Amino acid sequence: MCRNACRSTPRSVEYYSTGDRLIAAVVTRTKMEIVSVSVLSRIKMRYKLLRFQLSKFRMGASYTQRFVEPMQRAAESHLDVLTTS
Repeated sequence: MCRNACRSTPRSVEYYSTGDRLIAAVVTRTKMEIVSVSVLSRIKMRYKLLRFQLSKFRMGASYTQRFVEPMQRAAESHLDVLTTS
């Protein structure tokens, strides 16, 4: 996972797609590592779901205040899946 390759060292990360895979090139001062991140179709679906959840925050203050906790949990769940894919 990219998360393991991206620990406390200064680095540059570039993302690329090849076929249905998302890969990352992680470059530090001493090495370069190519890391498989996820399947693009999975990321695209989760991204759509996250955008849908975030769009609910534009539905007005009364709606947002009433449903802020479940909306926030849902958005954080989608973000979690995206960052651990």
